[in-house]
Amino acid sequence: MFLLKWLPSRRLELLFSLLLLLGCYGLIGLLQKQHTSELAFWLALLTLELLLPLTTGVLAAGLLAGDAALDILLTAHRPAWQVLAERILFLTAVGVLTGGAGLLLSEGWGIMLPKDGVDRIFIWLSPMAFCLGLSSAVALLRGRMLDGILATMGMMGLSLIMLPLIPRGCAGNPAGTACAWWLASPIMTLGNAADAFWPLNRLTWLGAGLALLAISFILAQREEPLLHEVSTE
Repeated sequence: MFLLKWLPSRRLELLFSLLLLLGCYGLIGLLQKQHTSELAFWLALLTLELLLPLTTGVLAAGLLAGDAALDILLTAHRPAWQVLAERILFLTAVGVLTGGAGLLLSEGWGIMLPKDGVDRIFIWLSPMAFCLGLSSAVALLRGRMLDGILATMGMMGLSLIMLPLIPRGCAGNPAGTACAWWLASPIMTLGNAADAFWPLNRLTWLGAGLALLAISFILAQREEPLLHEVSTE
């Protein structure tokens, strides 16, 4: 009933996302138990920095856009931005719990992630905040859920393609120096977590996500595009 209250039209997608992430965690533990530590390490990093943010972004696209019950919610004198805020908080809480569980499981299994302490949280928090903000803002721009999904998947897919290309742009740098090109990637930890620009990278993408979320609340005040899109589906 709790899921029905907060995400009434996206509960199946949320369940699928959680099962996918939990399945990845289970596979990571199995790989670590079978002494394939390197594969377990990369799968853990891929799940935390890419898969968790991506699934969160896909869900965020449908928090308001495409909600068949949106007209009922708005006629109950609840502004769209308030509904969006509640659902974003719920989805963020789910993401934080899932990401935190991934970190705890990795530590329990002896998987040494490339960052220690509080820094480990930003492995998944920064890209998750960015995907959440990007998907929500793009979906609300025209009131189309598909727009947000495509924007998030396209951005993360492009980031994955860029991973082997960025080191080529850094090839001319003196040995041992930082490379500013890594700031362009929200999944920098997968590419080069040891680079000195990693903290700035995390702050940049976290800030971009928060800015996009602020834009989402502004766009949510334009209720006409949302209702028009729902009525045409």
